[in-house]
Amino acid sequence: MNFSLSRKYSKPLPLRSAGIALVSVLWLVLLLSGLAATVAYIARIEALLARRAFDLAHAQAAADAAVVDTISRLSKEDASRRPPIGAPRTWEFDGIPIVVTVSREAGRINLNAGSDELLLAFLQAQGADEQAASTLVKELRNWQQAGSESLGRSMGAHYPSDLSTSTPARSLLTIKELKDVPGWHEQNLDCWMDSLTVYSGQGDVAASEATPGALATLRWMQTHHPDRSQAAASAAPRPTNSGSLVGEAVRIHAVVTVSEVSATSEWIGRLTGSNARPALTMLWDHSLKDESATCSTGR
Repeated sequence: MNFSLSRKYSKPLPLRSAGIALVSVLWLVLLLSGLAATVAYIARIEALLARRAFDLAHAQAAADAAVVDTISRLSKEDASRRPPIGAPRTWEFDGIPIVVTVSREAGRINLNAGSDELLLAFLQAQGADEQAASTLVKELRNWQQAGSESLGRSMGAHYPSDLSTSTPARSLLTIKELKDVPGWHEQNLDCWMDSLTVYSGQGDVAASEATPGALATLRWMQTHHPDRSQAAASAAPRPTNSGSLVGEAVRIHAVVTVSEVSATSEWIGRLTGSNARPALTMLWDHSLKDESATCSTGR
């Protein structure tokens, strides 16, 4: 009796039920394997992102350090210890190579102080036809004028009454404000940034210091308007204090690459010659154009 009962309750499961159980176990193993692979993938991506963020911060700190070091070197009384102007030089920070370039703002076209003729020549040298260039210059001046009138209304009684009929144009504070000007935001501004400025304070261009875009402008004027080209170009700024750049607007551009991560730092300012405050910062920018972009230097 006992033997028959044990045989009765130990009867194997039907083949169909056993197959379902096996398939369920296999699906569960597959699901767990997928979850494990997903967790490992996410962990790897987070590690890569953390490493990239660290490398970017490291590179940016190195670029900023190069800018500060260059400002210090430019302020030195010993001319032999100053970095060269125009020629890139390599500087190291914590074992990281950095390419630093120093240039004078006088070699760029000033959007505020430059004449309409100079801006027209620049635009046409960059490939714009005469009508398109004229329209862009008019849009810029209208935008500046509208800004001045808006400022006058906001100042109310404090705004000089004698300027009501001849309101001065508003000065651009940065080149990036061109993106707010109708028509200009449709242009290839990233390729124009290095040729334009609002910091030099002069209406002409130092020919010997000119950037490729500014030099193309001077050549275009010399070809098409030789009688006016002399007014657009000036001699190089006269060095003072044995070649010192004190009193001049200078641009320092630093590029760093750390583990395939690149960072840039660009400083524009004026050297004061004071030990307490050696430089006056006008712009310190990290959000620059794509260094790999291909730009034409004019025609």
